[in-house]
Amino acid sequence: MMRIDLICWLALLLGLGDTQNVMARDEIALPPIQRSITSENGEFELIITRPERLVPDMFPKAVLYRIVPNSERTKVWDKTLNIYIGPRFAVVSNAGIVVLLDEWLRKVVTDYAIQVYGLDGSLAYNYKLEKIIPITGLNWPEIAETAKYGAWISTAPALLDSNIISFEVGGIPLILRIDQAVLEVQED
Repeated sequence: MMRIDLICWLALLLGLGDTQNVMARDEIALPPIQRSITSENGEFELIITRPERLVPDMFPKAVLYRIVPNSERTKVWDKTLNIYIGPRFAVVSNAGIVVLLDEWLRKVVTDYAIQVYGLDGSLAYNYKLEKIIPITGLNWPEIAETAKYGAWISTAPALLDSNIISFEVGGIPLILRIDQAVLEVQED
């Protein structure tokens, strides 16, 4: 396990005081060296491989494969991600669009909160966390208080249909419309 002081730093910043208890909870297990995420329809598989050694400026690699029944899988694209260690969550749509949420480790207020990669492997769009907070209508301490994954995500993302991902931030349900690059509060 790698020790970080992000939660302690946040507690001090917010004036929460008891940093000893915060420090006791401030351990984060690293993700496996290799993770596999498959689209719901089974046509695409994303393999994310983090570096074995964790040193600055060593970033994970991602490879997207198309899986054809009774055939070998074919590489669609591969790239080095700009997220240290790797994303906290990855979702692959049935169309092969890749959505990465949050950094596993590095910053509290991430510049790479949501990244969406097209079928050609290009970065279609990127949401910084500072752009997501206002959508929720909450302030930073309210969001941090309900975070269960990293510093800001309340629930794991779920693919609602081939083009919509839902997750909560600060207990507020959000939906990401992948093809439109629209992130909004989910209406009842």
